Amino acid sequence: MILILSQDSWEVTTEEVQDWIVALGGNCIRLNGEDLNSGESITLALSKNGVVFNLRIGERQIDLSDIHAVWARRWHTYRNLSFLDEINETAARREVQIHLVDEIRAITGALDDVFRNTPRLSLPHQHRVNKLAALRMAADAGLDVPVTLVTTDRDTLLDFYSSCGRIVTKSLAESRNVPCRGADYQMYTQEVRSEDIARAPERFFPSLFQELLVKKFEIRTFFLGGDLFSMAIFSQLDDQTALDFRHYNDRQPNRMVPYSIPDEIKSCVRCFMAAIGLNTGSLDFVQTKDNRFVFLEVNPSGQFKMVSEPCNYRLEKMVAQYLIELDHRGRS
Repeated sequence: MILILSQDSWEVTTEEVQDWIVALGGNCIRLNGEDLNSGESITLALSKNGVVFNLRIGERQIDLSDIHAVWARRWHTYRNLSFLDEINETAARREVQIHLVDEIRAITGALDDVFRNTPRLSLPHQHRVNKLAALRMAADAGLDVPVTLVTTDRDTLLDFYSSCGRIVTKSLAESRNVPCRGADYQMYTQEVRSEDIARAPERFFPSLFQELLVKKFEIRTFFLGGDLFSMAIFSQLDDQTALDFRHYNDRQPNRMVPYSIPDEIKSCVRCFMAAIGLNTGSLDFVQTKDNRFVFLEVNPSGQFKMVSEPCNYRLEKMVAQYLIELDHRGRS
């Protein structure tokens, strides 16, 4: 049996992979991270001898010895704790939230431990990759990476700007939507100009800066067990998406087409993914106008439907086949 760890019931891609697993003769069960605090009946029990775990989801009892493959598609966001609003004291609410997040992380760690020897496609603890560590490991694997600076110092930033000519800033960790006055504000990659630096304080919060890459196009690559499926995104043709294609133009979407990256880059990507310990993930690259092929980042739980549909890769079926193969391997 395949255990799917997902975030919530609305994950369309996860649903499609589940449908393919069933259609191909496989067997799976799904546990949503958000169900841990949404009123669903979930029980994880440890026997007296400390060996056998049992999992109950609703009315279904699962012996974890029957789980032979795990797919950690996504997991708990640590944010959907709306019942905390009932606590009126701000300091108390904050401390209780920190405590509950730690409790959920303890459960996540237990699941990681239970399935440490089970064939798996990602695990929850791999869902966050340090961007700076990934850049270093990508460079070690032979990939080109952007010149990067993290600093709190305005003069250091000014020197970096002078040496690069044009620079951008982006989040060091995962970007978030910030709700404010009834609207959501996304953290996008943004160009930093000389006047921005002039207005900055002498010392500021640690921030990431990189050289601005003048693109021919962007590339999104889905990696699955050594196979690479890539798509070119012509985001530079639209001023709205030129710096960050996530700043979508819904009225005139970017052109997206299948793309085959060079064999030497594929080899470097496989070395990088092996070094970072991932057997799946979505990787972002830029093909520059001066023909550099530059790695930006990897998202272990990145959305692959956006690559699958425009390019007709049918990745949902391929993921299902891969999981069924893992299940067979686990049984043997």
